[in-house]
Amino acid sequence: MFTSLGSGYFSAKAGSNHFVFHYLSGDLFLVTPDLHERITTDGLTEADVANLAAVGYEHRSDVTVSKQTYSSTIDRYINGYRGPSVLDLAISELCNLNCHMCIHAYAVEKGRPRKSQKIMPLETAIAWIDYYLDVWSSEADLHHLSFHFGAAEPMLNKNCLLGSIRHIQAKPTILEKEILINTNCLFAIVCG
Repeated sequence: MFTSLGSGYFSAKAGSNHFVFHYLSGDLFLVTPDLHERITTDGLTEADVANLAAVGYEHRSDVTVSKQTYSSTIDRYINGYRGPSVLDLAISELCNLNCHMCIHAYAVEKGRPRKSQKIMPLETAIAWIDYYLDVWSSEADLHHLSFHFGAAEPMLNKNCLLGSIRHIQAKPTILEKEILINTNCLFAIVCG
């Protein structure tokens, strides 16, 4: 179990070892059990603070988040959420690799057998693109439109991918458009 110490620091116990670490920098500090107790209870002495600072740990017990700051953050990121700003089209569940670390391959394997993977028809992709361009972008007040083709290997559904890109580029809009493709590029290399 981790205990938040503020300023991005957490503490943890693992058996007889006591650790303090920073979640962004990855800095890890092994401390004695009594020092760990003083850190987690804000009972550090001036000597403790100096010794910790010498190894890069800055303990700040004065960091608090006011109720107003918390409320404005909630309002901005949760209550002010207008929906997705990227259209993510998984046009293919097929892949020409079987990478053991691929989260998509794991999800598809657990969901259904590999032989039943699907590809999206161009008509379906165009319907979603039109909705995103014509309806959603104005409802969500978007000024930048992002289209992402990914999940497995989108180039294995080449006709849908190319047709979708042509359709996006042909649609008139004053908004900036961005097209992103996650691919291993093997299909493009083999097929030229």
